Amino acid sequence: MLDKWILERAPDEKRHCCTGGSNIKYALEQKEKAVISLCSGNEPAKQVAEEHGVTIESIYNWKRQLLKEELAKATADNAQEH
Repeated sequence: MLDKWILERAPDEKRHCCTGGSNIKYALEQKEKAVISLCSGNEPAKQVAEEHGVTIESIYNWKRQLLKEELAKATADNAQEH
């Protein structure tokens, strides 16, 4: 049912992987919203993941990815100042 809904709403965003599952691309804004929700500590990671339709592993991967990007950006900005 979810697959059908995704295909109707965003047919170009869904790709099937070789294991038979699906790989859905999420916008940066969606990832940031999920990570902010996770980091706020108001809800357990499992609930945040369910609300965003992803696994707990995805939420934590997004968190690592976004923090890594922010660190790289801050480091580059700091290097330009000096």
